[in-house]
Amino acid sequence: MRELAAQLLETAPLVMRTIRALMRAHLGADLSVPQFRTLSYVGRHPDTSLSAVAEHLGLSVAASSRLVDALVVRGLLARAPARNDRRLLTLRLQPSGEALLAVTRERALEALTALLQPLDTADRDALIRTLPALRAAFSTPSAPTRSSQPPPDGSPRERTP
Repeated sequence: MRELAAQLLETAPLVMRTIRALMRAHLGADLSVPQFRTLSYVGRHPDTSLSAVAEHLGLSVAASSRLVDALVVRGLLARAPARNDRRLLTLRLQPSGEALLAVTRERALEALTALLQPLDTADRDALIRTLPALRAAFSTPSAPTRSSQPPPDGSPRERTP
């Protein structure tokens, strides 16, 4: 088990560095990796909070707010009062954000497909079988996150001014 953990510690940063490089080289300046991850997260979790986006990105709420502000200004995201509590803000993809996300995702998939093409069939099949288990291991509620600690101000979510 320790060998698996050591391999993961060595491999995960290489994979993320490669994805970032592919996005910079092949995807143009449309979106940065954090912007892409933000749009992807909001697309999977409509009406999510800024705090949830910050948690997902591993950034502070302030840094995430600046990132989201830029996406709102570009018309890719919208902020709106929560349906059940109008004091809370939620985030939702705009149609232009959905379209840009779809194009960016397709370009990323094409670039990653080309990068993985040299692997032999057995290795590709092993990754296809194994990655869902890895995802599940890191998606469990017992996986430690920054949100397992209360926010410094004690509030679970951001409020509108």
